[in-house]
Amino acid sequence: MCESFNEFPLLLRPQLAVKIGLNEAIILQQIYYWNELNKKTGKNYKVGYYWTYNSYEEWKEQFPFWSTSTIKRIMESLEVKKLIVTGNYNKLKIDRRKWYRVNYPVLEALEKIPLDQIDLTNLASWYDHLSTLNLPLPETKSKNTSRTNNKENGAMKHRPMLSFHEFIQNHSVDDRTINVIQCYLTKFKEHRKKEHRNLKTKQWEEIVSNMFYVIDEHNGQDFDLSELDVVNMIHKHFETKYYGKCDYNILHFMNHRIRVKRTYEVIV
Repeated sequence: MCESFNEFPLLLRPQLAVKIGLNEAIILQQIYYWNELNKKTGKNYKVGYYWTYNSYEEWKEQFPFWSTSTIKRIMESLEVKKLIVTGNYNKLKIDRRKWYRVNYPVLEALEKIPLDQIDLTNLASWYDHLSTLNLPLPETKSKNTSRTNNKENGAMKHRPMLSFHEFIQNHSVDDRTINVIQCYLTKFKEHRKKEHRNLKTKQWEEIVSNMFYVIDEHNGQDFDLSELDVVNMIHKHFETKYYGKCDYNILHFMNHRIRVKRTYEVIV
């Protein structure tokens, strides 16, 4: 028998892959597998749940076909979609490995939604629908975080649309991402002679999560972008004259087809 078939196979649920993305479905299934294994052996039981933990480099051993930056991007995407909960229960403070578990209430609610009711061009849209299902909010990592989130959720009811500056006041965003988004907003103001319009929290989350990653499904290519790559793409974007009405807002820039074109212009 071919040695390749002796490797431990990765499992995949096709319907879930359609709803949340192929890469996200693969990793979510793997987290589920390890959590169930830990449940059987009684390992990694914290605050009422079973968890699995790994560094991105350790996850790469299970997914050798992805780079560590790709794995990080997928994990962040799962967090944005509230499909996983993360924590840190390491004994040593210097140990920064994340702990992961599946957020079953959100996953179960998603599975009940028919495919034809999900906008596949905006994978965050289904989560907005969950708020109508009377589900408990995903658990937070600490009491302090819970109080912060409760305060923020109350404020969001009165401020459904936020500027990027307002968004980063209550959300953890790395400096690299802040730099390129601020670059975009500056170029927008120069080009359109006005400030960029406010966006929903979920829209900002999707932008932050996907800014440095592009998939060209047609050619089977995926790209991990550098800060310079994205800045060059932004300049190309504003140099391009699009057909029809285009106000050059950042959601247009994040459109899949637009990003694939701009990526090949600056990388290839």
